[in-house]
Amino acid sequence: MSQSLWQRLFNHRQQTKQAVLILGSGRSGTSVMTKCVNLMGISLGTDNLLAPSKRINPKGYFENKDVIIFTSHLEVASGTGQPSRVTMIARRLKRTGRR
Repeated sequence: MSQSLWQRLFNHRQQTKQAVLILGSGRSGTSVMTKCVNLMGISLGTDNLLAPSKRINPKGYFENKDVIIFTSHLEVASGTGQPSRVTMIARRLKRTGRR
């Protein structure tokens, strides 16, 4: 009998480590989904999260800066043309040295 998704993600007796990656386009609810997953017990690697914005998202984005930079590299490699929000954030992180 196969385990349910809940059992596979949250079974603390399980010895193997698993990663959860939440992807989506801008303004699609990825931050709220990531926070929900965090509230269920999955670590976000909080040492490298994107800082909250007082004006736009005061509760935080719950996005890892390394994933943002990786995604921007994928966009550049695929030749998607115009820079997306992710690419612009990655450039700002590199420019300010906030990695």
